Amino acid sequence: MKDLVSAPRPSCPSLRRVTATDDEKENAMEYGLPLSHALNTVCLSEYLLYYFLTCGAERDNITILVGFVLVFTKVMLIAIARMYLGMHSLLDVMAGISFGVVILAFWIKVHGYVDDFVINGQNVTSFMAILSLLLCFAYPTPEVPTPSFDYHAAFTGVAFGIVSGVQQTYHHFHHENIPQIFSPQLPITFLIGRVLIGIPTILIVKFCSKAIAKWLFE
Repeated sequence: MKDLVSAPRPSCPSLRRVTATDDEKENAMEYGLPLSHALNTVCLSEYLLYYFLTCGAERDNITILVGFVLVFTKVMLIAIARMYLGMHSLLDVMAGISFGVVILAFWIKVHGYVDDFVINGQNVTSFMAILSLLLCFAYPTPEVPTPSFDYHAAFTGVAFGIVSGVQQTYHHFHHENIPQIFSPQLPITFLIGRVLIGIPTILIVKFCSKAIAKWLFE
């Protein structure tokens, strides 16, 4: 969306954009609309609240109200912080929240069908691989080069990995005999060992796959 719209970040002589780290400097090279921080927070936080309210025990009105207030406060604080840092305008914030609400409403309607397809569908990995390639090749060309395509390729690769991994392993890890964390079959020491090995492996694969994707599609 950012490269499609190509709306610049706020520009004003009295505005000082705060970029303290290399990541922030790279992020500042992107276009501004929509505010992805607000979009992602609306989608993830509201869906987490939705899941909590629909999949757990019955909740009273106070619990629902507190949940919505916490999510609203979090979104507003993030939006204000991004404007304070000079990264986004009020229009960017409104667009990000609006897109987030639309995406969330759509996902709530279809997530059950998507889950069923990913878990029990046919040719899921092939479908996701083709879709990932199409998404990369269909990426819009911005007015000036930005890091957004790098993030797009990384997110698309992660989505492909999650979908193909869940499709192939879901039934192996969702049954009555699966070991539970902190049980004799899966003690804390074994869990820590998995984490110590798994996290570095994930990071290595991430950097390598991102570099390969950039080389293939740029």
